[in-house]
Parts: sequence; C-alpha cells; structure tokens
Amino acid sequence: MMKILIILCFSAITLAKLIPYGEETEITSLRLMERLPNNIIPDWYNITLEPNFTLSIFTGSVSVKVKILNETKEIVLHAYKLEDIAKEDINITCNSVNKTIAEVSTNNKTQFLTIKLNEVITANETCVLDFRHFQGNLSDQFRVGLYLGKYNEEGSEKLLATTQFQKIHARKVFPCFDEPHLKARFLVNLIRNKNHTSISNEELENSVPLDSERVLDVYRETKRMSTYLLAFIVTEYASTEVKQGQRVFGDRPAIKNGEANFALEMGIEILSALEEYTEHRYAFNKIDQIGIPDKYFQAGAMENWGLVTYRKSLIIYPYDYQVTKGLQKTVAIISHEYSHQWFGNLVTCSWWRHTWLNEGFASYFEYFLSAMVGWDIADIFVTDSVHSALSQDSRNTTMAMNDEDATNIIVYQKASSIIRMMNHIVTEDVFRKSLVLYLNANQYKSTSPVELYQAFDTIIKQQNKTTLLGKHTILEIMKSWDSQAGYPILNVEKTNNKITVQQNRFFTDGSKDDTKWIIPLTYVLENSTHNFSTTTANEWMANTTVVLDHQSDGWVIFNKQQMGLYRVKYNEENWNLLVNQLNQKDHTQIHVLNRAQLIDDAFTFAQINQMNYSQVLELSKYLVKEEDYIPITTFLKHIAVIDSKLAQENGRKNYKIFMNSLFSGSVSNTVTMKEQPEDTLKTKYLRIDLINWLCKLGNQECTNYALGVFQNNSTISPDLQTPIYCGAMRIGNQKDWDSLFEKFKNETNDLSRSRIIDALGCSENSETLSKYITTILDKNSTINVLPAFRSIVNAGDFGVEFLFNYTYTNFTDIKALPDVSTIIINIASKLNTRNHENLLRDLSENYIELKPVFENALKMVRTNIAWNDKYGADLKDWFSQYKSGI
Repeated sequence: MMKILIILCFSAITLAKLIPYGEETEITSLRLMERLPNNIIPDWYNITLEPNFTLSIFTGSVSVKVKILNETKEIVLHAYKLEDIAKEDINITCNSVNKTIAEVSTNNKTQFLTIKLNEVITANETCVLDFRHFQGNLSDQFRVGLYLGKYNEEGSEKLLATTQFQKIHARKVFPCFDEPHLKARFLVNLIRNKNHTSISNEELENSVPLDSERVLDVYRETKRMSTYLLAFIVTEYASTEVKQGQRVFGDRPAIKNGEANFALEMGIEILSALEEYTEHRYAFNKIDQIGIPDKYFQAGAMENWGLVTYRKSLIIYPYDYQVTKGLQKTVAIISHEYSHQWFGNLVTCSWWRHTWLNEGFASYFEYFLSAMVGWDIADIFVTDSVHSALSQDSRNTTMAMNDEDATNIIVYQKASSIIRMMNHIVTEDVFRKSLVLYLNANQYKSTSPVELYQAFDTIIKQQNKTTLLGKHTILEIMKSWDSQAGYPILNVEKTNNKITVQQNRFFTDGSKDDTKWIIPLTYVLENSTHNFSTTTANEWMANTTVVLDHQSDGWVIFNKQQMGLYRVKYNEENWNLLVNQLNQKDHTQIHVLNRAQLIDDAFTFAQINQMNYSQVLELSKYLVKEEDYIPITTFLKHIAVIDSKLAQENGRKNYKIFMNSLFSGSVSNTVTMKEQPEDTLKTKYLRIDLINWLCKLGNQECTNYALGVFQNNSTISPDLQTPIYCGAMRIGNQKDWDSLFEKFKNETNDLSRSRIIDALGCSENSETLSKYITTILDKNSTINVLPAFRSIVNAGDFGVEFLFNYTYTNFTDIKALPDVSTIIINIASKLNTRNHENLLRDLSENYIELKPVFENALKMVRTNIAWNDKYGADLKDWFSQYKSGI
C-alpha cells in the first residue's frame, strides 16, 4: 500500500483570490455532455474531507496521481459547485519537479476545471495534482454529491452526512476525473466529531485524535474503481455485529431491536450465491449496508463498492410486522445491489450509453438470485420486467438501450429481458461460462457491449455450440436489439402446411417504420414432438418474412416461455384453436408463461383496436380453471383498466358477475382464504389478490369471511391485514369501523398503521365515511390526508362516488389541503360520466386558481367517457351474453 499523504483541512476560508463561478447549469443530457480530453489517466486519489454540521459546509483536500499520455500544457478535470479552489492552493509536481501554473479556470456548462501551465508536460510523465483546500455546501435540499440528512431518534433530531455520486456527482465534492472508465484507487480520510461514526468503501485502518472534539478516520486503499462508486458517511448510527465481513447500519433503536437482521442474513446468503455463480470471490474484505432516511435518498438504493446505501424502509423494519412482498422486495433489492459488485463495480460500463451493462445484469439477477436463495420469483420476472418493457417500449419516442439518455425502463427492464433472452438462446451452461469469462477478462476495467459479446462468442466456439446461433454471431444478433429502439411484433399466418411469419416494429400510437431484428423464433405445434422446456431457437429470422413448413392440423404458439422480447399476433383460425385449447381442453398443455403472454398480448391489442375485447374476454374465460399466479396477475393488471373505466350503464353489474365467476372456480379451491403452512410464495400473493378483488366485487363469501375473522379478533398476518380489514369494513357497521379505528389509534408500528389506513376507507356507509373525513380534516388529526383519501377512492365504486360528491359539496374545505391537486386527480381518474364532467367543470369555473389542475382532471374524465363511447356497448353486450350463458 502506498504511504498515505494526509493533508488536514479546516473550515477557515482561504483569503487568496477565488475562482469565479457563474450561473449554475446542471447537465440534463448525457448525450450532449462534453467529455474530458483523453490524454490523462488517474491512478489514485488521496482525499481528506470534513463535514461541518454547524456551518452546513464541508471542507477538503485531495491529491491525485495521474499519468500523462500525450504532451500537454493544460490539465482538465471535473469540479462543480466547489468554492475556494484558488490557484495558490493548487500544486503540480511531475517526476518530482514542480510545475508553475499560469491560469486556473472553471466552466459551469462543461463542469470542467482547467489548469494551464507555463511549461509542457511530456508524454509518459507521472504527475501529482495537489488541491490543498476546497469547500462545498452541505445541504439537505439536493440529494446528490455530499449532502445532509435528518432523522429522529427517540424524540431527538439527528444529522448525518451521506453521498450519492452516480452518475456525475463526485465532481461536486472534490476535483476529479469523473467519468466511469477513468478508474483509480482511493485513499479516504474523514474528519468527524468524536461522537460520530464514519463509514467508507474500505475497512477503517486507523483513527487519530486531532483535538478534544475531532477525530481523523483513515481508511484502507480501495481497489481500482470509478469515481461514482466512492462513498462516505458520517453519522451517529449503530450497526449490527460483523458477520462474515458484513454489517448493517441504522438508527440505534432499530439496530437494538434487531430490525436489520433480515437484511444482514440475506446479504450473507446472496453474496455467497454470487461468488459461487460467478466463480469470482468478492473483491473487498467487507461489505456494509446502511439505511438512509427515506426522505433523503431519492435514488432508492446505490451499489457503492463495499458500502451499499438504501432507503431505510427497504432494509430496516420489524420483521414480524412486514408483509411477504416487503420481505421479497428486500431480498430483490439486495440481490440487485450485490450483483452490481460484479456487474458495474468490478467490470464497469465505459460510458453511460452502456449503462444497461450495469443495470441490466443487476435487474436480471435481482430475480434469479432471489430464486437461488429460496425466494421463487423467477417466473414473476416475466410479469414485472418483460411485460413492463413491452408496454413502455412501444412508443415512437422510446430510445435504444445504447442511448445515453435511455429511460430507466429501457436500461433496467428491457435490458434485463434481453439478457434473459440471451440465456435462453445459448442455454444456461453457456450463459454462465460466458459471464465468468467476461468478468475474469475485464476485472477492474471498463467495457462496452463488444467485450461481453466476445466472451459469449468465445465460449460458444469452445463448446462447439455455434449452431445455436444459426449463421449469426452473438454480436450481430445483439446489435439489432441493443442499438435499435422498440421491439418487433410477429404476425403469424398458419395455413394447412405453411406458417408465414412477418416482423414489424410494434407501436401503440400508430407509427410505422422498417426496423428489423434478428429474432430467435421458438414455437410449439399442437401434437408435435416439440416441447416448451427447450427454448433455444427453432429458426432464426433476419428478414421481414419467413415461411416455415409444418405437418400439423392443430395450433401453433410462438415464443416459448416468452423468452424473446416480442409480441405475437395470430390469424383468426389459429387464435380460435388456442382459445379452444385453453377453454375446452387441458389448459396446462400451454406453458404457464405462454398463457400469461397470450393474455398480455391480447389485452394490449384490444387497447389499440387490433383485436376486439370480446375476443380477449373469450380467452379470459379459461381462467375459471387457472390456478397459477402468473396468468392471473397478468389478467388482473389489464382488467383493472376496464374496472377503472367501465360506466354503470355499460354493464358494470354483469362485469362483476363475470369476475366473480372466474374466481369462484379452481383457484378458490386451490387457494383457500385461510393461510396454510405449505403456501408457496406465489400462493401467498394469489390469496392477497383474490381476497382484495372478490371482496371489492361484492362477493358475499369473501366479505362474510373477512368480517367473521375481524369480529372474532383472530390473529391476522401482515399479508392479510389490509384485505381482511377492508373486506370487513365493506359490510361492517359503525361499531366495527370504530373498533378498527381504535386499533389504529393504539397501534405503534408504522407498517400496521398504514395497512389500517388502507382499510378504513373501504366502508360503504355514507355516515361512516363522512365521520371519517371529518376526523381526517380535524386540525389536531395525525392521519395523513392523502393515503386516507386514496383508500376511499381505491375501495371501489361506492368510495369513488361518495368522495367525489363530498369533495364537490365541501370543496372550500378540500381546497385548503396541501394535497388538493393530487386528491382531485386521483378522484378524476375514476370518473366516467358526463354528469361527472359537468360537475367538475362547475368547480373549475368557481375556483380559477386551480384551473390547470381541473383542466387535467377534465381531460382524464373525457378520456374515460370516450373509452366508454368506444368500447362500452360491445362490453355491455358481451357481459350480458356471458350472464345469460351461466
């Protein structure tokens, strides 16, 4: 280890001439951002920082060792929003010789700090840049750079200083070469109050008292890494005991009560699983997790190497009060951030246009690592990621994965779906070996997708598996997916002995273009020897049209296990054969993920007039036999659109009969309302959905069960508290509601209180809800208005009409609420008649100051009315016919 150079920094303001800073200009587009010259490479940084909570500033110094690649008379690096960087406080030595500085300037547009020299630095010289003093604001307003956070601990407000550097915010804390490919080693030294604790990426090496109040913490040198992965925190937090090199930090009461233990145990399991899968030991000797107060962490979670930060609520909570989905979310997010320790930290994208190399793999392993450690959510990846990517990547404004400004849905959900497609194309064995090679060949380096694809091609050739790719290389295939926006739809026309497949880019807005992809075609023919478990490509499609021969009179279904990121639309004959298979024959002959695919595609086509809702609902009738969570949750996601828009006059009563009949079938026998010890994860999720929906639909068996459990004071698990409480309130009397409200007042756990709030609005008694709103609006009330109002709107038809009428009649009181705009929009999203429109217009005319809000609300109502005008009559007829056929 290189000897540590410690330059102590204090809060005194340097009197030398300061560099002027002009108007602040944040960079909003990475595509347009000017890059640093490529003539200097940093080797290591020695940083000393001191946050001052009293003055709300931080002061610092840094030495940067660099190698000069090409002859130059200026050094350009990043610095932004840093004060007191004076020429007199900068020293540059090259090969132990001091260089004289002619001029120092900053550019707020490029965020460059330029140091011009009086003499030339020759190529291959090694230089040390010393910045002896700089200063920045320690504010709680901006949640990037080094900033202030606050939290309450046993009635006392506490402060912490924490960091968030991704993607371009390290430059706001110290002068640096702030681009991901410019990796370096870091020596971190933090000055803190003696009553505080500091944490950084590496292990603490030494603590040195500076005076009676301050301590200098010296940290070990890190591995070579990007600036955005550097992190440090100064806090009064406590931590769990160190276990296998891991700790979790949080506020003292939470740590004392064991609220971080689940995150600690899962972190240990997940890290071990990653080491085994990648065949690569974790690079550092320790990894810490820390819960930042939610309000002060916009990012949600950050993979800083060795110091992973999260919103506190994601990893620290009383285990016994948390719902299963909350626990699963913790496992998933730890899996995501720990995956980054390899994919993103060890091997890093060379520039932000390749962010998907980091986030795509982390999002992929988020699900499949969770499954490795006992949380079986691998299939849920399809509904969460594949379907989300298909939904969001279908507009003409979307961007390619390799675009610097690609949205999160592209670099997370779409990229992870493409990575899953790669896995299916090459098989799990080849996929895993390729990733092992990719990591080993590029550790501590930065990469583009080319290096990833080269690793795959190498393993494919070594394993003699080139036939898996047809006549293509993985680079050729993947370029069509990572460098083009959108995705294809396959139009499948099946005749007696031919299957004609045509690809087009899929749009939901009517746009057209001639984009083509190299598509892995997988398909199953009814009564053929093909099966759904082998997902390598049957054929490769690079042209607009391909014709396949077949000898089957039955149906064909494409995209086995929905392994490819594309939609499929069939001719009417084949579609009817698939619907018949599901409704009249053994529906399990079609893979569960393909059943979900058929539902998702069909509803999507109906929403853009490429299929009639009657066709979709005929397909959905098979759900009376369905017992698996994946197709049912896919259906519920889409039927929620109809549920939120369908007007009473368009057969809403018969719609509820249809829904009740679906969920009174096989699934109600398989998934009992009462929890069972043998419940799988998907069974637990399905039970929650069924109770929520059946009780909302007025199913008497559901509401009677819920009320009975509630009135008997039976123990209710966190998973079922909201569904059971809500179902009970729907038919309960005032005494029942008062009993639940009393439970809310006596409850001390925030998670339980939130679940009760979600249920109190489910009453279908006007007097009860009026009393509730009066209580909410009382000036001494501790109830959060927005969640309480939202619970009434989300409870169903009764709540929507009640709250709208109450708001209309008492708008003077509602107008005074801070969340009035959100309340109006939430209600309007459920309104669907011209009477609603007229009443809203009245409010708009009487309260001009809220005109923009009412304009948005009226637009939503008119959209719902137009939807009913377009689809209502057909839906009414179909639901009526369905009722007649029961």
